[in-house]
Amino acid sequence: MEVRLGEIDAPEKDQPHADAARAALRELILDRELELRVLEKDRYGRTVARAYVQSRRLDVNALLVSQGHAWVYRRHLRDAALLDLERAAREAQRGLWALPETQRAPPWTWRKAHPPAGRKEPAATQNVDKPVASMSR
Repeated sequence: MEVRLGEIDAPEKDQPHADAARAALRELILDRELELRVLEKDRYGRTVARAYVQSRRLDVNALLVSQGHAWVYRRHLRDAALLDLERAAREAQRGLWALPETQRAPPWTWRKAHPPAGRKEPAATQNVDKPVASMSR
């Protein structure tokens, strides 16, 4: 089952701190039973949820933010307490907040600047001055 952790956004694969964020998530959930509180389905059909480690009643989403491994995804925020956790992590320079500011682009900003290979521009923003390829017989 593919699950997107709701209300938070971690660094993308090629961003600084991505490996550390992935390792932190792995350490929290590997070989543990999780309880998911489903928030919605996203436009890709993934389940968006808050995750809790059952044996220890740990809120995985909140821990990743408080440890500085993820940003609060303000666009989809429901739990304002996450903002306090992010602020505390930033002030303590935990995780990604210890990086130089130039390396701390939020993932939603980074994705806009680095679209996946092969993704076409939306029709409304396509460059009409691009030459049209010609075919010869």
